[in-house]
Amino acid sequence: MKTYWFRSMLALLVGGFLFSGATTALAQADGNARGRGGRGAAFQNMTEEQQEAMRQMNQETRELSTQWTEARTALNEAIYAETVDESKIREKSAAVAKIEGDLNVARAKAFAKVRSKFTPEQITAMKRMGAMGFAGRGGRGGRGRGAGGNN
Repeated sequence: MKTYWFRSMLALLVGGFLFSGATTALAQADGNARGRGGRGAAFQNMTEEQQEAMRQMNQETRELSTQWTEARTALNEAIYAETVDESKIREKSAAVAKIEGDLNVARAKAFAKVRSKFTPEQITAMKRMGAMGFAGRGGRGGRGRGAGGNN
C-alpha cells in the first residue's frame, strides 16, 4: 500500500514538473537553448494565460500520466527480474504502448483546446521539445527513463 501511494505521489510530482514546471525550466535554460535554435526563448515571456493553459493541459492528462508511470514501472520490474519471462515483458510492453497511445491522444485533445493561446514560435518549440522527450512523457529523450536508460 505504501509503495502504491509513493508511486502515485511520484507520478503526480513528475507530471507537474513536466508540464506546469516547463516554463520555469525553459526560461532558466534560455542561455543554453539559444545555441540550439532558441527553444527556451519562445517560452521566456509566457503570459499568465499561457501558463494557465499549460496547467490545464497537465490537469487533463494527469490520470493517464500516472497510469503510464505505473505501467512503465511494472515493465521495468519485468525487464530487470532475476529470470527473463518474455511473455510477461511483452504483456507489460503492450500495456505501456496502449496507455501511451491513449495519453498521446489526450495530450493532443488538451492542446487543441488551448492552441490559440500560443504563438507560432511557441508551438514550434513545443513540437521540438516533444520530439526530444521533454514534454512527451513517453518520449525518447532524457525524461522518464527506467533503469538502464532504455525505453
